[in-house]
Amino acid sequence: MRRTFWLISVLSICMVAGGVWFLRRDRGGDSLANADLLLNLPANRWVEYQRGQQGDWTRQGHSGMTFDTARGVLVIFGSDSHNENWDNTVHEFDPLSRRWQTHGDPSPLQTYRLDAQGRPIAGNDDGLRPWAIHTYDLVEYDRLRGAVIVVSPIDHTPVPRPIGRVADQPAWVYWPAERRWEMHDNRGEPNPKLFGAALTYDTNRDVIIVYGNSLWELGPDRGTWQKVAVPAHHSMHHTAVFDTRRGAMFIFGAYRATCEVWRYQPGPVAGAAGTWSSTKPGSGPCPVLSSAPVAFDGKAGVFLVVANHAASEGSRATAASTYVYDPEQARFMQLPEADLPAIGMNYMLAWDPRFSAFYLVTGRHDTPVTVWALRLDRTRL
Repeated sequence: MRRTFWLISVLSICMVAGGVWFLRRDRGGDSLANADLLLNLPANRWVEYQRGQQGDWTRQGHSGMTFDTARGVLVIFGSDSHNENWDNTVHEFDPLSRRWQTHGDPSPLQTYRLDAQGRPIAGNDDGLRPWAIHTYDLVEYDRLRGAVIVVSPIDHTPVPRPIGRVADQPAWVYWPAERRWEMHDNRGEPNPKLFGAALTYDTNRDVIIVYGNSLWELGPDRGTWQKVAVPAHHSMHHTAVFDTRRGAMFIFGAYRATCEVWRYQPGPVAGAAGTWSSTKPGSGPCPVLSSAPVAFDGKAGVFLVVANHAASEGSRATAASTYVYDPEQARFMQLPEADLPAIGMNYMLAWDPRFSAFYLVTGRHDTPVTVWALRLDRTRL
């Protein structure tokens, strides 16, 4: 009885604070049971929260994911697009209903073209969309606008037919509630073109940061990308995550796998230069990372990292282990009961502040999509 009363109290507070989205009617009758499950996940272990069916849509290793904090859902966009998959739809997962939704059908290849300004577009009657593209860690939720932003060029997407010269490739903004795309015009200025880079959201300054061979910022006015005069230490296959407690961007992994962690302390305003520093763990495990999922726990003040590992050097990964990275101690701590099958290239880990739960999405092009959930308890490390 006490537990039920406590759960109802928590849900009531969340509904008042977060609005009617928390227990919308269309989330189904299992919302309370799923909320209870998320609040009472076993500590420091992955739980298989939802598994898709054979024949459903499949996760692509080159695609990216973000967490829509306003609506409490995972949003996935991106494709392998090596003449094998042309999925330019958005896939959404609601943890409270444990249901996937696909926002429409992929655009037919004959609609892939350039607009009058030489920008790649697709779609017709269903509205304009970006092409099927590799997005890596270039999908992020913009809390200021309540929208998803994608900053990825069409590199590695085969051109379906002669279309002319690509003159510009702006960022795309997606409004999930309206299921509508629009291009960021950048006020006519050149757009950053950083294939395989990483994107994160500086909640302290309301600034969007994209970082690869260079670093650019989009300020609170969401007007023009500003190139920041700082060196770059990565090219691609890294993951960028913003630490809301320390007000800094952390970079995990690199094209050549590494356990070195980089920290970028931004300047006071968008476009102002910040400072870089890096560290390697002096003791304990040192997982080598490339294209690895990472998320920040805003309550515990630490990062959760999932790393593939192989039976021997140079062999294919056979399993994955989960680590907590503590910036204060600059070290990784392995969760002994949180091993998983190998996850491959993966940028799909998010933290849900409502339940202090992490969600990891796994699966290959030939296997069902699986959503895992984990609750971190630092007192049991």
